[in-house]
Amino acid sequence: MTTQPSELFDANPEPELPPNWLNVVARKKLGQPQEWRWCKFEMIGDTDDCVVEGGIPRLLLSGRRKGQATWRDCELTKCVVTKAEYDQAKVDYEVETGKCHDCAGSRLRLDGWSADTGNRFKPCLRCNATGKAPEVTQ
Repeated sequence: MTTQPSELFDANPEPELPPNWLNVVARKKLGQPQEWRWCKFEMIGDTDDCVVEGGIPRLLLSGRRKGQATWRDCELTKCVVTKAEYDQAKVDYEVETGKCHDCAGSRLRLDGWSADTGNRFKPCLRCNATGKAPEVTQ
């Protein structure tokens, strides 16, 4: 039985998003809790490596941005994230969960965002919309 793209959208209009791989790598390297998130990002030269800076944001308690995260007055830490570490985090996720790292097992990948419609999703091409981590031949 094959699943049509329209059936994927009807079954779950807002699927689970995959982890933010920069957060995953930096948290692990820095020994930080799940709440830690990066807030600044800088590429290193012509490489695919970067420096991320982040911390545990606090939620604003009042004003028009009430409930949103802010890093103001938070302790920030820096971390270098290499392309190899970034790619390895995706492999580790697939080994641990059995889910495709592009769609987090939801069979749909994020395809864009607009102010009118919000998040847009399409069937995941990497796993052929199965949600399972494809077997990689080396």
